[in-house]
Amino acid sequence: MPLATPKRVALLVATVASLATACGARTPLFDVEAADAGQDVETLDANVPEVSAPETSLPEATPDEGPPCMPPTPTATACNDLTPSGLPVTVQCAAGTPPTPTGGTVTDGTYEMVSSTFYGSPCPVDDVERIVWDACGQNWATAEFVITAAVPMTRLYINGTVTFEGGGVTLTPSCSTNGVNTTTFGYDATPTDLTLYVHGFQGGGVRVDEFVRQ
Repeated sequence: MPLATPKRVALLVATVASLATACGARTPLFDVEAADAGQDVETLDANVPEVSAPETSLPEATPDEGPPCMPPTPTATACNDLTPSGLPVTVQCAAGTPPTPTGGTVTDGTYEMVSSTFYGSPCPVDDVERIVWDACGQNWATAEFVITAAVPMTRLYINGTVTFEGGGVTLTPSCSTNGVNTTTFGYDATPTDLTLYVHGFQGGGVRVDEFVRQ
């Protein structure tokens, strides 16, 4: 075979340069210009090892502040499927003036009754209550089981929407088993508690019901 001469070397270099211009030079993977040039960015040299993304573990979810905000489901016989699970509460009688509602932000969740105090006269001394409220934004619902000497058990179910103004919350029923109309309560709220001031009793009494978020 003839030895390479300077002239042959120059010709070979020119030929290689011409082919590189026609085929296009290699560009970095995922480079925008490579995509514009119509190159297949997924084609890799056979000797380049495939790199796997390192396995990562997601941090555990932060526990909710309370029960998930899920409106109760209506049933065939009631406006909702709520059932008070707290202990029966006997209404206590108190003299003097009831506290002044302070309002606040109601945290979504389910609230069980823990105490009830009546200010005024006559006081319903034989009134035993079990009440649960479900607060989900502006959608509220309640189930109330009442026991008195005259009536062994009365169940009241209400679903509705609420609006807030100052220290008052107004409930407008969309469903009520006892024909309850729009009602305004005084209220206090903390992240864990809800207090409702119930008006409309004979003699102008006020019942202060305290609830704890479950």
